[in-house]
Amino acid sequence: MALEGSYDYKGIDIGDAYVKITNVTWSTTGGNWHASVYKDKAARDANPNGQICSVSGTFNVDLKDSAKNPVTQAYVAAKTVDTYKDMADV
Repeated sequence: MALEGSYDYKGIDIGDAYVKITNVTWSTTGGNWHASVYKDKAARDANPNGQICSVSGTFNVDLKDSAKNPVTQAYVAAKTVDTYKDMADV
């Protein structure tokens, strides 16, 4: 699971950016996600440590038994941020 699409990095448009969440932490009070941004999926596959930058965010965690797992919840939360809202789920 990842997000793919246009990403503005310091004024430079990266058309096929690949955003992969690498870490999710949560508790009863909320959650945090951290992701790496790559030039594209091929760059990530070739060198997982070669990210352009790291990004992060917070989200409200649904802890009910019927809830999706926290990583999926983190991706859903990321898509509510203007920077990632138009990116495709891949």
